[in-house]
Amino acid sequence: MGSWAADVFTGSIAGTTTVTSTDLYGNIATTTITVLPVISLTCTPGTIAVGNISTCTATGGSGTYVTYVDSPDRGTFAANIFTAVTSGVTTITVTDTLGNTATAPITIN
Repeated sequence: MGSWAADVFTGSIAGTTTVTSTDLYGNIATTTITVLPVISLTCTPGTIAVGNISTCTATGGSGTYVTYVDSPDRGTFAANIFTAVTSGVTTITVTDTLGNTATAPITIN
């Protein structure tokens, strides 16, 4: 499920796990934590011409995907549909409700 380093738990797979801690005096505390799936992003097609579109699909993460942005600015978004305006390479970034991000490149000819 994950690993510990000092007092930080790093989840490696999505799911729910129980964490138990015992202090110096033998007091025990138990809690359940949920590890969310890693957010990822794919834009298809990954190479387009100026004026064409690429559909960007995010998976994982938490809740809804609140923003899609491209950097440098080479196009526009309508929801998760990117329309190329100028040629070059741009990196699309999606952000979920917890601020987790994922990126995918698009090449514009």
